[in-house]
Amino acid sequence: MTAPSSSSSRQRLYVGTIATYCPETAQITKPLPIYSDQVITIGRGPACDYVVNDTHVSRKHLQIYTVLYDRENPDDVAPLVYARDLSLNITTWNGYTMGSRRGSFLLSDGDILEIGGDKYIRFNSETHGGLTNAVKAREVSLLSREFMLTGRKIGLGGYGTVYMAYRRVDGKQLACKVLDTRLLKEKVIITVKQDFGMFHEHAARGEEEPPNAAMKGVYRDYIRMRLKEKLGIVQQEAMILKDLYHPNIVSLEKVVYSQDTFYIFQELLTGGDLFSYVHFKGGKLDNMEAAAIVRQITKALLYLHDRGIVHRDVKPDNILLATLEAGCRVVLSDFGCATRVTSTGRMATMVGTIPYRAPELLERRYTKAIDMWSLGCLTAVILTGEPTPDPEVMSWSDVLGGDGGTLKILSIFYAHSLRPRAQDFIFKTMAWKAEDRMTARQALAHEWFTNPAHHQSFLDLYTRAIKDWVPRNTGEDSVVRISAYAETESEILATQDDEESSDEWPSEESLEEEDQIAEGVCHEEASLTLSDLGLPRLFRGLSGTDPEELDEVAVESE
Repeated sequence: MTAPSSSSSRQRLYVGTIATYCPETAQITKPLPIYSDQVITIGRGPACDYVVNDTHVSRKHLQIYTVLYDRENPDDVAPLVYARDLSLNITTWNGYTMGSRRGSFLLSDGDILEIGGDKYIRFNSETHGGLTNAVKAREVSLLSREFMLTGRKIGLGGYGTVYMAYRRVDGKQLACKVLDTRLLKEKVIITVKQDFGMFHEHAARGEEEPPNAAMKGVYRDYIRMRLKEKLGIVQQEAMILKDLYHPNIVSLEKVVYSQDTFYIFQELLTGGDLFSYVHFKGGKLDNMEAAAIVRQITKALLYLHDRGIVHRDVKPDNILLATLEAGCRVVLSDFGCATRVTSTGRMATMVGTIPYRAPELLERRYTKAIDMWSLGCLTAVILTGEPTPDPEVMSWSDVLGGDGGTLKILSIFYAHSLRPRAQDFIFKTMAWKAEDRMTARQALAHEWFTNPAHHQSFLDLYTRAIKDWVPRNTGEDSVVRISAYAETESEILATQDDEESSDEWPSEESLEEEDQIAEGVCHEEASLTLSDLGLPRLFRGLSGTDPEELDEVAVESE
């Protein structure tokens, strides 16, 4: 379908068309172009943007909205158009039940939405997608016994592409990152050549390998070591995530691996990340909305710390929102730097993101208290909109550890009118000495969340936020070979090469022996981790939207 001519506008990007559809004749009528700055309401009410006159259709039945991955380069990843069910009546997506409790559904070209039992809406877009060469047709066919991997590209990572997938049994939409280890190896080789080029003229001349036999062995060993480090991130994260079941921690559905490809399935979160959400809200959040979000992150950290797991990279970019509604479920993601605490309780690997690093990280002797420091930094950032209190320094610890650091931070808090309870929470999570810092359990009991005026409101809000969360089936293996899906003799024979040539997945015991993350590896390049799927930054042009279209946080202001 041809896009309207006005799509060239930077403020209004054409993203697709909805139309009434007749399944018997395949006839399409009443087409309506959709633009990225719109929230389209479908229903029988006269105020709806797309009116369907039928008594079985609710007054407001569906809502259509758009998330852009890259506004400047929309061809890299097509605009993500979502349908949200607002009705208690029957609504389906390609024959699968939607329902308001299942969240928003990502739409692809040709999708059919059935509303009211016998009315159909078809969505069309110019970008049809298509799986890349990295996805093997045979493996996708085997996976289809459980998951349907579509060609709908929803993100780009350092070593793979993220596609929309769904479970065949119930249509639950998922994000699937397809990680090509051949591409990973090629990038490792390029990096190693650059490293060797600093010391050896032959590498600088572009020679494939060092001519000296001894140096050639060192070169190849270094490549193997670097590749093992990269794959170790994927493997360690999978072993950590597979045992986690919490509404505020990203849910890993399954990891399927073959000789040269990982297929990583996890829950699809449609609200974007916290960093983008803060920008969407004008650069910072108000006191109560920030408290509601921070409380959920704190609950996630308490769950991790009670199980001897440290995240080590808590920051707004790694917090995902289940929807765009105020007070929605908030999820901690990207466990690429996470590790299990050893018997001593101390770690030494230099990881994380500089502005959020705790001061003791530089001493290479730290505990799970580093997560609480990062939480304090995150809280300050979303309340003030300031990456650091001083543009001349790189981190909050640099400011707090310098002359007059506390006064500088207090002046920032005063300039942004932070409430006393929020300030106290931040300073207690950012106590300079780790042993003086609040634990996750103490933070959850802080008066910012538990004061008599707001405590019950927070409890009720959290109950509403997680009411639709469903933990995955714990009775199935979360990490399997592609051969597990082979049934016929020909399929079994075809997967035998993978069994013989691919490395064994390491045991849980071997991964727990020591920290698998090398110095800085988890974020030295574009992330390849399971939970950091390269999902879109939130960008919606809602300046003309009625504020009542979005729910408000049902708590009174402090």
